[in-house]
Amino acid sequence: MDNDTAVRYTKCKGGEAMREKKDINIEIGGNIQVAREQAGYTQDTLSEMLGMTPNHLSAIERGAS
Repeated sequence: MDNDTAVRYTKCKGGEAMREKKDINIEIGGNIQVAREQAGYTQDTLSEMLGMTPNHLSAIERGAS
């Protein structure tokens, strides 16, 4: 494998890993949101209990953080 091919392969593999990580983050965030709603908590209430801002909890639930 020449150097150009190796670089393309590495970029491709890294991109796949990033997509997988994003998919996992979205799934985990969705699970957190469902559990929060089933427990009857608002984002404001749960974020205060966890010591984070509501915006941060929202980002986690969206899979953005």
